[in-house]
Amino acid sequence: MKTCKILGKVKIYREQLANYYFITVTSEAQGESSPKDLSIIFDEIASYCKEYKLIIVHERIFGSESMHMLITDIRKESYEKNGIDCRSSFTYVNAVCVKNEGLAGVHIQAISTDKYNISSINGLDGNIVGIKWSNPDCDFLSLHSVHSNNFDASLYDQTKEVFYNISKLLGREGINFKNVCRTWIYLDHILSQYDDFNKGRNEVFKEFGLITSMDSESDYEKINLPASTGIEGGNIYGASCIIDVSVIKPKTDKINIYNESGVLQNSAFRYGSAFSRSMVVEDKTNNTKLLYLSGTASINKTGDSVFIDDIQGQIKTTFDTIDKLLKNNNLTLSNICEGTVFLKSPAYIDCYINYCRKHNLSDMPFIVVVADVCRDNLLFEIDATCVSNLDY
Repeated sequence: MKTCKILGKVKIYREQLANYYFITVTSEAQGESSPKDLSIIFDEIASYCKEYKLIIVHERIFGSESMHMLITDIRKESYEKNGIDCRSSFTYVNAVCVKNEGLAGVHIQAISTDKYNISSINGLDGNIVGIKWSNPDCDFLSLHSVHSNNFDASLYDQTKEVFYNISKLLGREGINFKNVCRTWIYLDHILSQYDDFNKGRNEVFKEFGLITSMDSESDYEKINLPASTGIEGGNIYGASCIIDVSVIKPKTDKINIYNESGVLQNSAFRYGSAFSRSMVVEDKTNNTKLLYLSGTASINKTGDSVFIDDIQGQIKTTFDTIDKLLKNNNLTLSNICEGTVFLKSPAYIDCYINYCRKHNLSDMPFIVVVADVCRDNLLFEIDATCVSNLDY
């Protein structure tokens, strides 16, 4: 069941499906986020987790670089006050907010503490970087802000190192990189970095056995690569990129995982980007379906950007593409439980708001930030997670 609590200019969306809980906070406040407002937001998150006995397994905070310390300090205070483990890892994305200097929003995935065996994951430096939770059917794992510490290296070399670091962390838990279902990749200067990033990622994925020879056109659509977002976003470490990871390793046939390219686009690997348009996870034990939607923009079946210099055309094309992909899986836009909207310019916010009003999408759990997409001619992108009950 999806609910929305409104606190002034802040909306807090909550959705539960079986043992999964999704919380998204969005802010449309004008001016700088105040400590009082931030405390209210994180107190709400913490009290909800406390009431339902939840543990946070994935948390992404989108906020201004200048507000990082204030936001994370208030988060820590609110979580400690409510008995929430504030040592748990999270990702802070240095984001350009559309209307304010401060907090753009928060995405959280949480689980019931009494339904899983839960353990923390220490990073290569000994700090907590993620969490693993398991039940008889599946092992789940999430990692936050994995990055290279070799800041003077080229982006190509940093890219390879960060994927090697992810593989090492997974290997400690008996998990193969092939079990990665979703990555969120934030590059600090994506327009000048994306080609080198793709080269590094492709090379490592070949080493990992994710990419093999393509003997026919249909092989491109069958290739099982993680769903992914690759977008502009700074970080607090000084690295060229940070990566969040979601892993699902089935232990029984109750879990079914497959990729889905949709109707209006083909596999992104046809033009050299190693990710799936979406990954679908069906859980027959809990009768649930989860779809990780990759960052989606105004790109056609042949991989070309369309509606150049036309923000309204790009917004419509993006939503149409997402809508048809979801319907291919018996889902609709109403099944989105968390999402992020990326605008190339804050000047596009009114076009986005008007489109949402016209199509009854104003109450979607979307955080909106300003960021460059992977191509300079793309003005708009959306990524999302969707949940529903299985259809039999």
